[in-house]
Amino acid sequence: MTHSDRVFMVPTHRPIERTALERHVAEIEHARHTLGERIPLVIVENRSDNRDLVYEVAAEHPQLDICRLDDSDLAEFQEALKHQLHPHSRAALDSISDTGVLNYGNVFNRLYLVASAMGARYLHRRDSDTYAQKNEEQLIPLSNLPVS
Repeated sequence: MTHSDRVFMVPTHRPIERTALERHVAEIEHARHTLGERIPLVIVENRSDNRDLVYEVAAEHPQLDICRLDDSDLAEFQEALKHQLHPHSRAALDSISDTGVLNYGNVFNRLYLVASAMGARYLHRRDSDTYAQKNEEQLIPLSNLPVS
């Protein structure tokens, strides 16, 4: 995976429609051509399994960095991170761990930690059940999207 100041993340707890994923890929492609950046697309799964679709789409677009993180990947990441932290910070990290209950706030906290670990300064996020916006049949460029 190449380094970029940006990362495009799609958290999900449900099946992703192929059309939605392809629109995300189109946004990444647009950014690659207009910004000259190879922005990774990271599907972050929470008790869902879209691995076949993600791997299929990734194989169709070898010029892009598309990866999938599941619950065990996130748990492993947080455990490794915890060993690098002061005890007080470990407790804070534990407070955003997956408790088995869907918690959107904790999902976003984990996304920011992963993005930071990837060296990204900007996190672009899409919901898995939404499609990239269009204006007069043109995708709205990733570079024009709000940055968080």
